[in-house]
Amino acid sequence: MSDSLSVLPATEKASSKALEQFLRFRLMPDTTVLLPMQQMTEVLAIPNGKIMPIF
Repeated sequence: MSDSLSVLPATEKASSKALEQFLRFRLMPDTTVLLPMQQMTEVLAIPNGKIMPIF
């Protein structure tokens, strides 16, 4: 992955069939972290629609 921060496309949850997006970034050279966008927008004062994917 060339970007250090990116938004993953929506994925389908098996139980609820709802779409969920994740923010992916490298914590360390060998460690990638996925954070649910819903949790990010609960903590940050940024509307979900203002966080744009970088391809």
